[in-house]
Amino acid sequence: MRIHSIIFVVASQSCVHVSAEDAKLKKMLLAQQTKLLDAIKSQDRGTVEAMLLDQHFAVDADGTRTEAQTIARLNKIKITSYSISDAKTVAFGKDFALLTYKYTWSGTDGGVKVSG
Repeated sequence: MRIHSIIFVVASQSCVHVSAEDAKLKKMLLAQQTKLLDAIKSQDRGTVEAMLLDQHFAVDADGTRTEAQTIARLNKIKITSYSISDAKTVAFGKDFALLTYKYTWSGTDGGVKVSG
């Protein structure tokens, strides 16, 4: 079983203690991440490109990927279903937050069937 963990980071300039509105922040960040994953699933390259910053990076079981590598990977993966669980959010000020979660998916990666 392969488990993919993705870290979605919203960049900022300040770093302070955890916000009292973590639940609201978590909901907003999960909505954005779901929108991105839905775009990847539907192969909507335009939406994926619009949502990723030049400084984007993803971290998963295979290592890290830049924005260009993430977009190039769209040609290799086909997602038929996915789920997100165990989401956690930490706010480091009003403009910086870290979202981590467990990501499982089914589909193909380079033509090879993937599930987990």
